[in-house]
Amino acid sequence: MRPPSIGDAVIVTNDRQEVEYLNPSAEKLTGWASADAIGLPVTMVFNIVNQFTREIVKNPTAHCLDERAIVGLTNDTVLISKDGSEYAVEDSAAPIFTAGDVIIGVVMVFRDVTGQRILRQEVERRASLDHLTGLANRAQFDRVLLEMYESSIATGVSHALCCIDLDQFKIVNDSCGHAAGDALLKEVSALLLKSVRAKDLVARLGGDEFALLLEGCDLNAAHRISQQICEKVARIRFQHSSNFFRIGASIGVVPLDGRWANAQAAQQAADGACFAAKDEGRGRVHLYVDADRIIIEQRDQMQWAARLQQAIDENRFELFAQPIMQLGEHAESGLHFEILLRLREMDGTLVLPGVFIPSAERFGLAPQVDRWVVSHVFEWMKLHADRLDKVKVIAINLSGKSIGDKDFYQFLMDALDREKIPAHKISFEITETAAIGNLDIATEFIAMLHQRGARISLDDFGSGMSSMAYLKHLSFDYLKIDGQFVKDMANDAVDCAMVRSINEIAHLTGKITIAEFVESADILMLLKDLGVDCAQGYHVGKPEPIDEIFSWENMN
Repeated sequence: MRPPSIGDAVIVTNDRQEVEYLNPSAEKLTGWASADAIGLPVTMVFNIVNQFTREIVKNPTAHCLDERAIVGLTNDTVLISKDGSEYAVEDSAAPIFTAGDVIIGVVMVFRDVTGQRILRQEVERRASLDHLTGLANRAQFDRVLLEMYESSIATGVSHALCCIDLDQFKIVNDSCGHAAGDALLKEVSALLLKSVRAKDLVARLGGDEFALLLEGCDLNAAHRISQQICEKVARIRFQHSSNFFRIGASIGVVPLDGRWANAQAAQQAADGACFAAKDEGRGRVHLYVDADRIIIEQRDQMQWAARLQQAIDENRFELFAQPIMQLGEHAESGLHFEILLRLREMDGTLVLPGVFIPSAERFGLAPQVDRWVVSHVFEWMKLHADRLDKVKVIAINLSGKSIGDKDFYQFLMDALDREKIPAHKISFEITETAAIGNLDIATEFIAMLHQRGARISLDDFGSGMSSMAYLKHLSFDYLKIDGQFVKDMANDAVDCAMVRSINEIAHLTGKITIAEFVESADILMLLKDLGVDCAQGYHVGKPEPIDEIFSWENMN
């Protein structure tokens, strides 16, 4: 037992738990004069309850007599004085023994800790809240999610979990600055709080991601609430200076019940449902159903994202190259090839990019992957500097996500300026979709690369024929004809006509053409007859490790 200090309150009882003495501090806190309290049951004088449940707490004198040892109060104990005032108290009680080891009473020492408890609770409260919006933060969300999940298992009552991702928020942040973005997040937070009941939890998980935990709410009701939120967010007109911005919300809804192995599995399903809502067009709700194919695919992509980040950290990518054959009679000498990426799994197997690149783009890892490729191609060029006279063009694919990434943009320009490699031997490939969808950014990007001597290739051209009008405005060096038109052109007159048209228009605008998916000698001959400049595909050559490219020197 802690030795009492001068300000501590002291109550002494006999072995029948009747009050024998109160010191002045005890009189002040309990509201009882010592003379009036003597002989009364200690439970009447020292009336204590749990701060939150208001249930009566077992008096420490009884506990002390039962245990024959020093005991203390639980942390959430409140003393209710005679006049109804309440004090948070800390307490310890010790038995009084005779020389013969017989308990003849109890001495109880306690003190008012109301100020300290309020301060502690405020610190705990702030630690559980998002500092910007005042909503629950991720740590608090994780705690309540686990509590609700365990409650559902124990009681059979289903709850609902909703994951929310704002659409077009990045445009506000990038165009108007973080202060404007913060103001918009606060506005959305207030809207979410007004859309749910007081007992529900609204949390900000980070960035523009939010979550709802709807207590005792079935899936239909959760869907209705989520749909209303989507509609309310869509009506927001956020003003900054003289500009107005519109945003949306994509929401994934799952039941929180015993179907999940654990709370984390439920959250992963909700994340998958949210991504499914985005895939379906954004600004909508995706309701989870068992064996949801879209969510299963999303979950696979999320797992790939984690594996991909690990592969980046562990440097488990490998560079392959596929030859590009020049078809003209007066073709220039030199190797022309496209860099292709492979991922080496822990068991040694190689994974093709079509498996992991979609996940890289979806989860923001594409710029990291592109950095790896660019850095290692440049290193390879420096390592083989004495043989680069045999190389005409090295084509490097860049994700559309990288084109619009300011950090990647700066990295690439710095690398070209720093590494002192022959930039004229490099052609950066960007897809038609990325170029046309971000025309201003792509135009600036192309101009900066051309200033450094690099070339540019427009990949997959023809998948969006409305882009024909852009050809004369975009200063590409190479145009790659989409393989969907090339692979069947020997048997499909329409495809053959499409290839002819694209080739002619490209030549009129000064572009060199490359046909993809050249899988047979018949297709290769047709391309030569049409005047296509270059061909790429399995008939020309399959991808091989980059260090084997010098064995192709006599290909053309």
